[in-house]
Amino acid sequence: GVHVQATDISAAALELARENAALNGLEGKLSFSVGSLLDPLQGPLDLIVSNPPYIAQGTALQPEVGGFEPGLALFGGADGLAALKPLLQGAPDKLKSGGWLALECGEGQPEALRVGAQAGSWSEMHIETDPFGVPRFLLARRA
Repeated sequence: GVHVQATDISAAALELARENAALNGLEGKLSFSVGSLLDPLQGPLDLIVSNPPYIAQGTALQPEVGGFEPGLALFGGADGLAALKPLLQGAPDKLKSGGWLALECGEGQPEALRVGAQAGSWSEMHIETDPFGVPRFLLARRA
């Protein structure tokens, strides 16, 4: 009973996602839309999960990251928040009451986002760590 709306600004990335979905027998459970951030989503939704570009421009990357991922998928402006802030601000309009937003973030960003979140939009927020103990994920529940 689950339907997933997969979105990306890159048509090539979505084509690869389509191929992966087919290889895993998931045809019919996903739709794919090219677009920026929340624009292509049709709501109201129960959950939005995003791994947007969140690395600050000019950050040196490990070869296993920088050598394989395009900069468009990695860098989120001077402070890395260029995609994260609009996601946090716009998600309440796409979520059902009680729906969740889950964002992957860089070090220090989940707390900065939580402090700057719109009052009244979110009934709760949690910061979760990655396997290395780094605060990496912001989980927010729509009011």
